[in-house]
Amino acid sequence: MRYKESYAVDTNTVTAPGVGRISVTAVIRAQCSPVGDGHKVAEYELVHQQSAIDVQGNPELQALHSVVQRLSSAAGPAERIALITDTEYSLIKEINARRHPLFEGFYLPEKFELIYATSDAGVTEYLPNKMMRECDGVAKRSLEHALKSLAG
Repeated sequence: MRYKESYAVDTNTVTAPGVGRISVTAVIRAQCSPVGDGHKVAEYELVHQQSAIDVQGNPELQALHSVVQRLSSAAGPAERIALITDTEYSLIKEINARRHPLFEGFYLPEKFELIYATSDAGVTEYLPNKMMRECDGVAKRSLEHALKSLAG
């Protein structure tokens, strides 16, 4: 297996009057298990949520930075980890090559790799896209809940 674990990270952001730009991030982990005849089954679970107000720059990159920091302390040094994202498609190759910072001068550690996925297509054929759709749904619902809480 190429990766020890895979995580989808998605952030939804809106501007709330009187509050500012609110960003809510969901993180889903997938683990694949063999079921026989070369087939595997993927199970995924929500492992983290976070919110932020008025993030400077791209809130999704800030969230990826936060996730990398959390996972770096938990994962062993040789464990490869995939981070599935739907942001900054044009920068992913440079970030993975460590020629462009992930966020504010922070470069992606060697054991991590960004993988681009979309929640808009291929969700039945491609696990990263399915994970991104699930993650996006969680982040949207959490953002809606946060906005309702602020309203009253």
